[in-house]
Amino acid sequence: MNPQELQNITEYIDRITADTAEGKITWAKTNPTTFVWKKLVGPNPVAQLSLQKIVQRRTMMSGVPVRPSIQIVENYVFQAVELPSGSLRLVINTEQDPNTLPLLKKLFDTISVTIDREGLNFLKKVIET
Repeated sequence: MNPQELQNITEYIDRITADTAEGKITWAKTNPTTFVWKKLVGPNPVAQLSLQKIVQRRTMMSGVPVRPSIQIVENYVFQAVELPSGSLRLVINTEQDPNTLPLLKKLFDTISVTIDREGLNFLKKVIET
């Protein structure tokens, strides 16, 4: 990713992160490591954004004497899909574009906090009624 593309992506992801924190964007948790948001125009979805956290265990050889050690590596995949066609319009993979890692980690963490807060509010309603 060239510097201009990275700057543009940074601005867009920062805005999505801020809108998520402010409650303007509501994500759904499709599994423990994936979040999805569908942009609606009227009743119709026009785009879907997804963010997935990928945790990998890698065996590294290090130390003296050289011994195998396990390293946990976290990467993120962000996708933008045009609906209803299903056309994949953008993919950002932090393994391929490491400069985007802090950006997508911050978005993932923001979404996680928001989802957890919504879960606690739901639990509170269940208990109080």
